[in-house]
Amino acid sequence: AVTILYFTAFNEERQRLVEIARSQARLVETVSEFNRKYSAGVHPEGAFGATLSQFGKAREKNLGFGKTGEVCLVELKGNKITFLLGPRHIERGKGGDENLLMGSSLGRPSQNALSGRSGSIVGLDYRGEKVLAAYEPVHWPGKTLGIIVKIDISQIRWPYVKAGIITSLCLL
Repeated sequence: AVTILYFTAFNEERQRLVEIARSQARLVETVSEFNRKYSAGVHPEGAFGATLSQFGKAREKNLGFGKTGEVCLVELKGNKITFLLGPRHIERGKGGDENLLMGSSLGRPSQNALSGRSGSIVGLDYRGEKVLAAYEPVHWPGKTLGIIVKIDISQIRWPYVKAGIITSLCLL
C-alpha cells in the first residue's frame, strides 16, 4: 500500500512541477515582452536586466519549496549553461561551480530546456543529486533560456520510507 501511495504521489509531484515550469516560462516571456516595450531604456541593463531584476526580487521572497525544491532560470552561452537565477544550493563566491557544460552528465534538466524541449526527468542536477525535474524553454529574441523546477528524490521519498519503517516495526 505504501508503494502504491508513493508512486501516486510521485506522479502527482511530476505533474505539479511540469505545470510550475510551464507557468514560470510563460510568465518570464510575458514580463520580458512588457519590459522590452516599456522598460528597455529605464533599467541600466535594458529589458533583459529589468526582467532578471524583477524575478530575482520575487525569488528572494520565495527561494523554493521544501528543503531542496527550487526554480532556476538558465542561459546557454557558447557550450556553457549559466544560472541567471538560482541555484539556491551553490554559495556564490565560495568556489561553487555555477556553470555546466552542455553534454555533461550533470544538469540534464537544464540541457533539455536549453535544447528546446519541455517535459520532466529523473536525473542528476548540477550538484550530482538525483532529482525529479521539469524543464521548459523560455523564448527571448537572441537568447537561449530555460526554466528548471526541481526537487530532490530523497525529499519526495522520505515520508514513504518512514511510513514503511514504522509499518514494518508495528508488524514485528
